[in-house]
Amino acid sequence: MGLKNRRLALWAFVLFLAALVLGVTRVVPAPTINIAWRSSVIGKSARYEPAFRVGEDRELVLVYIGSRSCAASNNPELPELV
Repeated sequence: MGLKNRRLALWAFVLFLAALVLGVTRVVPAPTINIAWRSSVIGKSARYEPAFRVGEDRELVLVYIGSRSCAASNNPELPELV
């Protein structure tokens, strides 16, 4: 590994540690993640039933993360497309 790559790796590590410290000490606010099932997706039952299984003990899951401030995330057609 060359000197330039070592310096880059060191700076990346220092920035990672700084971000970790700022997040743990809550100097910088951390994002909040809310997970909810839409009633139209699960119907009247609150019980989750996997639709796509891969074998007996595995299932296929898609997790979509959007934002209130993102125009594409707030497109009403997006849930059907995903």
